[in-house]
Amino acid sequence: MSSPIILSSGHTFNWACIQQWLDVGHRTCLISKLPLLEPPSLIPNHTLHNHISNYTLVSFLKPQHNPPNPQTLIHALLPSSSPLDEKLSSLDQLNRICKRDSAICQRLSELGTVSVVLKCTDSSEFGFAAYIEFA
Repeated sequence: MSSPIILSSGHTFNWACIQQWLDVGHRTCLISKLPLLEPPSLIPNHTLHNHISNYTLVSFLKPQHNPPNPQTLIHALLPSSSPLDEKLSSLDQLNRICKRDSAICQRLSELGTVSVVLKCTDSSEFGFAAYIEFA
């Protein structure tokens, strides 16, 4: 659950899921079947969002069948630290990590990963421009 919201019934849902429920015309709580206010009030559940983000970050950092270490991936992007194919692999893995979990992406951003990636991709040392594909 990436965007928890609370309905007027007091139940918490993922925003995208309950929005889909409402878009097809339902105006009752999915669980309690109580009628919802018109228009339905979708209140962000910041506390639950923070708990999910913290849990996700902690569980990502725990070793699980040898996941890539973000710090190792970032280090591989530094100038003269690794060959081109390793830099490309590191960029790909960091991209996958960030697509998989926005909380981890935010944490990596706070650690300065964006500037390292930009310096790496801007480097003329290996002619990266020919290899970069923006998603």
